[in-house]
Order: sequence, then structure tokens, then C-alpha cells
Amino acid sequence: MSLSPKLFARFALGAATIVEGIAALTRHRERELAFDAAIERAKATGRRLVVIGDPDAKRPHPGSTAPTAAATYV
Repeated sequence: MSLSPKLFARFALGAATIVEGIAALTRHRERELAFDAAIERAKATGRRLVVIGDPDAKRPHPGSTAPTAAATYV
């Protein structure tokens, strides 16, 4: 049985999509763990944790005057 180029491309793109999805979930979890560790360190040292921007937020529409997210966690 020979594999047609179209079927091969579907398998290859499907596999790439799965791999990228897993990588994205891993990056998100690592960022979450780092952020949680930073919050705990800020609490332990009695210092404020200042966060500028939110990598998980949706980007504002081009030309929007919406300010970038900024938060202070204590």
C-alpha cells in the first residue's frame, strides 16, 4: 500500500499540530509555575511583585488606545 502525498501531508501536519500543542501547554505551565514562585518569593521577602503586561492576555486591536495591562501583586 503506497501512501499518497496528500495523505502523508495530512499525517505530517497533524503530528506537527499535536507536538506544537503539547509544547504550548508545557510553556504555559512553566510560565505559571515561575509566576507562582515569584509571588511566593515576593511574599517571603516582603517586597512587591510588579508585573507589566500579561502574556496570556489577548492583544488589543491595532490602533486601539487601550493601555497595556499592569498589576502589582502583594
